[in-house]
Amino acid sequence: PLSLHGALPISRARTLRGHFREAIREGERAREVAEAAGLPVIVGEVLNTLGMANIALGEVETGEALLRDAITLAREQDDIDDLGTAYSNLAEFLNLAGRTREALGVIEEGLRELDATIPQAFSWMTMTLSTLAFEAGEWDTARANVGPPIGSLVGVALMFRLLRDAEFALGEGDEE
Repeated sequence: PLSLHGALPISRARTLRGHFREAIREGERAREVAEAAGLPVIVGEVLNTLGMANIALGEVETGEALLRDAITLAREQDDIDDLGTAYSNLAEFLNLAGRTREALGVIEEGLRELDATIPQAFSWMTMTLSTLAFEAGEWDTARANVGPPIGSLVGVALMFRLLRDAEFALGEGDEE
């Protein structure tokens, strides 16, 4: 029998490695088990993964619908972390699909729904807003939402923030 401990992490890992068809295959299996077991939080995580993989394969409408379902489930479950993740992923993948203006609207919607009392999700979403605004040519918005101070970040969030600063510097001609 299929275990969620296998299918969900495999699906997520496949997505992160760019193996989107495999991610969808494993994700659908995980979704089936999670739905049968009545585990809506897990279903939401799977929908998030399936949404990203579908958009990456050019099935933008399908992927967007799956990510919006993940947002709805996270909201219903009061799962702030998954809510922030789903909004960030939807915005990021819509941007990758060439829908930057729509992506900006999605991340702004997510930021209105969350608040700064949830620092990790809020910080990541703020930095995502900065990236999208930068790519849309809205540098004032991008600069205003660059994120928390560098000294308060670690890991991927720190790298993301440092990349933001480097992009601003290069965009302004500061090659040092």
